[in-house]
Amino acid sequence: MNGTDPLYTKNGTISAVLDHQFIQYCDTLFGPILPVYYTLVGAWAVIAIVWVAWTYVIQKHNTLYAQKAMTLIPIAKLFELAITAAYIANCPWPPSMQSLKYLDMARISIVTIASTIYLALFYILCQGWNVISFALTRDQATYLTMIMGATYLSYSAYFLSS
Repeated sequence: MNGTDPLYTKNGTISAVLDHQFIQYCDTLFGPILPVYYTLVGAWAVIAIVWVAWTYVIQKHNTLYAQKAMTLIPIAKLFELAITAAYIANCPWPPSMQSLKYLDMARISIVTIASTIYLALFYILCQGWNVISFALTRDQATYLTMIMGATYLSYSAYFLSS
């Protein structure tokens, strides 16, 4: 506690100055994570390309609507990881950068939409859509709508609160 320490004044009371309101040690926090995201983006891109090629080109006459609908899973995951990797790559996130706010909004939106798609597809697959039955009943469609709405609202509320 000397006079040169910036936290203490001459009379011994503590004072501090807030320099940043954003993360400034990005290399330490996100350095090891970013290559993992890039690798996952590449892996999901390969999965999406192979799935689309298999479903729509190679086996186009033998695929069911459920298999075509499941194309949304790797594509949504690819977009989710790519936007998150772009967001992490722009660290530090100063509050004044308007473009990062749009990137954060895109990240939040794609996570919300992707989670809604995952649960909706898993619900209709568990109901036997396109395997046992080829149409949803009115009750199943109502439950699907409620599940999608609840998922979308819960994720939106979570991201708005944080």
